[in-house]
Amino acid sequence: MRRSPQYLLKGKKKEQMISLQNLLTSRTPSVTSLAVPTTVEELEDEVEREQKQMIKEAFARDDVIKEFLKEKREAIQASKPKDVDLTLPGWGEWSGMDLKPSAKKRRRFLIKAPEGPPRKDKNLPNVIIN
Repeated sequence: MRRSPQYLLKGKKKEQMISLQNLLTSRTPSVTSLAVPTTVEELEDEVEREQKQMIKEAFARDDVIKEFLKEKREAIQASKPKDVDLTLPGWGEWSGMDLKPSAKKRRRFLIKAPEGPPRKDKNLPNVIIN
């Protein structure tokens, strides 16, 4: 007995029917791409490097603190009252031009300036108040 090719096709069609349970329960292979995270990480690294470079450029000179403290010392010295020296060269001395007057005579002609009020920024090392 010979079977017709159509019969074989009909049998195969029955076998090829799609079952919803087979379709829903089958797991699809997960695909992970390594290219996407590495490019994001590279972008983050590049942004971080650029930020560090900007900070280095902004604070290129490390002696900013030293300069500030020097300016503060100069401001303190400038605000202190100065003593007035009334000695005149050659007056009261019979020795010569190159000799200095004695300390006793210098004290006699030196007027000390009174102490000024205390500075408001005396206890603040990082502040200069005019």
